[in-house]
Parts: sequence; C-alpha cells; structure tokens
Amino acid sequence: ESVYHVVHWEEEVYMYSESVKKAGKTLVAIGSIISMLGLIFHLQGQAVLGPESSFMYSNPEWVTLGIQIMIAGFVIIGIGGFATIRR
Repeated sequence: ESVYHVVHWEEEVYMYSESVKKAGKTLVAIGSIISMLGLIFHLQGQAVLGPESSFMYSNPEWVTLGIQIMIAGFVIIGIGGFATIRR
C-alpha cells in the first residue's frame, strides 16, 4: 500500500510540474506580446512610428506609458521563465 502512495504521489508531482511548465511558456508568450506593444506605444509617443493622426503620436505621456508597459511585459516574461526552468 505504501508503494502505491509513493508512485501515485510521484505521478501527481510530475503532472503538476508539467502544468507549471506549460503555464510558464504561456506567460512568456503573453509577456512577449505585452512588451512588443509597449515598444510600439513608446515609439508612437516619440513620433517614430504610426500615423500622425493617432492620439499617441508625438505624445510624451505615451513615451512613459510605453516604457511602463514594456517593463510589465518583462516582469511577466521573467515569472514565466522562472516557472519554466524550475524543477
């Protein structure tokens, strides 16, 4: 009976580990998208990218918001990366 519990426990740990890795990969993908959007917003705020008719174009507020969004994306990437490589 105790051998069954050990094997069952190991299977649960493995399944949990695999689901954490999948969640980590998902977080890395989401964080990457958020970071790219932050970069786009930042460049629009600097008048480097985007149409001149956009409310973000040449808007200093979007320069800082873009940086903050990029940082949030990097944090999410870090959390996802940690969850993916954790054993």
